[in-house]
Amino acid sequence: MPLTTQSLPFLGSPDLYNSGDPDHRVPIYHVLSHPAIASVSSRHNVRVKHVSAGQMDALLVANQAIDDTWKILNRGSGNQQRHLISTEGDSFKRTILARADYQQHQQDWPGIARTAARFEAGNCGEMAAVCALLCASSGINQPVSVLSSKIHDHAVAQIGDPRVSDKTVIVDAWPEFGRAIRTKDFTLLGPQPDVQHTYLPQYAAPQERTRLLYDSKVSQKEIDKDFATLYPNSPKDGKKLLNELLLTAPTYAQQHGAKNLGLRYQGEDSVGRSHQVDLNLSEAQFKQRLIQLGINPKNGKPTPGNRRPHTSAMESLKHALGLGRARTRSMSAAPPPITVAWQPTPPALPPLYSMHPGPEPTWHAAAPAPAATYVRPRHASMTAPPPALAPREVRGRAPTSRRDRPATADSHVRNEAEASRTRRYASRDGHRMATQTRREHADSFILTMRRLHSRDPA
Repeated sequence: MPLTTQSLPFLGSPDLYNSGDPDHRVPIYHVLSHPAIASVSSRHNVRVKHVSAGQMDALLVANQAIDDTWKILNRGSGNQQRHLISTEGDSFKRTILARADYQQHQQDWPGIARTAARFEAGNCGEMAAVCALLCASSGINQPVSVLSSKIHDHAVAQIGDPRVSDKTVIVDAWPEFGRAIRTKDFTLLGPQPDVQHTYLPQYAAPQERTRLLYDSKVSQKEIDKDFATLYPNSPKDGKKLLNELLLTAPTYAQQHGAKNLGLRYQGEDSVGRSHQVDLNLSEAQFKQRLIQLGINPKNGKPTPGNRRPHTSAMESLKHALGLGRARTRSMSAAPPPITVAWQPTPPALPPLYSMHPGPEPTWHAAAPAPAATYVRPRHASMTAPPPALAPREVRGRAPTSRRDRPATADSHVRNEAEASRTRRYASRDGHRMATQTRREHADSFILTMRRLHSRDPA
C-alpha cells in the first residue's frame, strides 16, 4: 500500500461513531473502507491473532505513545492535507521552524523529539522521534528504534529487536487513525528499513513524558514572526499560504497503514493480565481525532471555514481540572504511562538488518553517571559529633594561623554552637518518644552501620 495523496470521505454511517457511549468501540474497518482502494472491501475483516507477552506489552505501550503524541504534537503534521486545512497552514509553519531549530543545533533524536514538542507539530520523522522517546521512557524491557523506509518516504518507531525475534511492533502516529500494529501487519515500511537510532531498554526516566506534554511551548506570535523572517516570500495570510501549499507542496491524506483494519490481538502481558487490542478507537478518541482533523464529528464531513482553535496540552490539563471554561479540543488529563518491569538485556547481538549494510544504530548509555555523594567517615557516630583535632602545639607546631590563636569572641560563638549540637545529640534519651525499645533499635542500627562501613567486616 503506497502513501495516499487522495483525500477520501468516510463511507461508514455517522451512527457508527455517534452512539452516545464514549467507551463504544468504533469499527474502523467499516468507517474507513473505501472501494477506491483496490481489494480493500474484501481485505478488511475481523481476524484474531494470539500474541506473546512481549508483543502485548509492546502493543499497550505503543498505543499509549500514539495517544500522547497526538496531544503533544496537537497541531498535526505539515504534510497531511486535513491538518493543513484545519490549521490554515499553521502545522506547516511549526513543522518547518522546528526542523530549522534542531538542524541548526545539530540535535540527536531525543533533542528532535523535545524540539518538536515545543513547536507542537511535526511530520512522520518528528512523530516517530516523539513516539520512540515516549516508548523508551515507559520502562518496557525492549529496545526502541527509529526506522526509515527504503521504499516510501516515511519513518516510524519500532519496539523490539528483530535480531532476537520477528515479533516486533510498529508505533506510527502519523496516519490520521494510526494504532499500534505488528510489523508483519504494517504496509508503509517495506523490507530491511534503515535504523536511524536505537534506545536501549530503560534509557530515559518516566518524567520525559511529562516534559514533552507540559514543558513551555512556542507561542503563536513567535511562530508568525519567525516564519515571516525566515521565509519572507511566503504568504502571511493563512488561507493564501494554505492554497499555495495544497498546489505546490507534496501533501498526503494517509488514514492508516494496516493490511487489515479488522485485526484483533489477544494475549497476556508480562504480569499475566489478559488483554484484547485492536485497531479500533473508542467513540471519544475517534471524535477527538475528527475534531483535530477539522471534521464535524456529527456527520463526518469537513467543517468549511472553521479553523479549529489552538489548545495546548497545559490548557487541556487546566480544563480537565476545572480551571478552564472554554471547551478544548484536546482530551482530558493524560493517563499514567504503562510501565513494564525492566530486566537486563541479552548479550551483544549482530547488527540490526545485517543482510543490508548501512549506518549502525546509535546506542546510548542507560543513564548518566550520578553525581558524587557524601560518604560518612567510618569513625562518625550518629549520636555524637566527630572528635575534634588535637591542637597544633600538641603535634609539635607553634600556633601560627588564625584558628590556632587564643579564643576570641568569634571562637566563643563557635564553641557555643558546638556545645548546643552536643546537647542536641545527648537529648535523644530524654525525648518523649525515646522508649527503651526505640533506643535499643537505634543502637543496634548504629552498630550494624559501623560494621558495614568497617574495613574488617564482623
